[in-house]
Amino acid sequence: MNNTSTLNTLKEKINKLIIEKKNEQLNNDKKEEIKIKIKELRKQIEKINLEIKYETQQEIKNNSLKINIELSKRINELENNKKQISSLFKIKAIEYEIAKCKIEMLQNDPEFILRNMLFTKLCPNISKGKKCNFEGCTFAHSESQIRKPICLFNVYNICNYSNNCIHDHSSIEPPKLPIQAQPVNPEVKKLVQKNEDENKDEFKYYIKTDSKTFYFKHIDGSINYILNEVNSNKMK
Repeated sequence: MNNTSTLNTLKEKINKLIIEKKNEQLNNDKKEEIKIKIKELRKQIEKINLEIKYETQQEIKNNSLKINIELSKRINELENNKKQISSLFKIKAIEYEIAKCKIEMLQNDPEFILRNMLFTKLCPNISKGKKCNFEGCTFAHSESQIRKPICLFNVYNICNYSNNCIHDHSSIEPPKLPIQAQPVNPEVKKLVQKNEDENKDEFKYYIKTDSKTFYFKHIDGSINYILNEVNSNKMK
């Protein structure tokens, strides 16, 4: 059974339980039992939705990789053609084509795109007047920290908008990610497993900050699905 069919089956079960729960003849214990079952089914739905999202992300990543391989071949081909041409006009046209290929490669790089979007918006917690406690937050924490994403066309000197461009022309390299994800080793998986019902094999990455260590199921250019956090001194 695929994920979509499983989701539909789980939703049908929940609807039946909701109808059953409305039965006035049921005692409180039975209603509580149904409530727990509904909660467990919703957890299963949430888990499947995360798996579908991860599979979609992986598919996008694989497609991007294939596209970039083809673009690299195209760039090499253009570079070879450029060496055999003496016309300055044709050389400029080839250089423009190469630049467009390189820009498309950047647009297919999830990490570059994430880096380019760092601090371009105010943190939702800060905008609501709250404090943000996440040390790896990718949002700006003040109006002065908000930056424009860099202009990819300016990186290769082919932007036609100059000073009218809405993107940043002052730099050609986006900021680095505030924290980096790394694979979780087997000992750490065992450590986390002690307090979690999840299969330890699902803990694939961690990020370590000065005060905490965060564990994740999946990460694909962005920080997703926090499962647990423990003191960093427990890291092996």
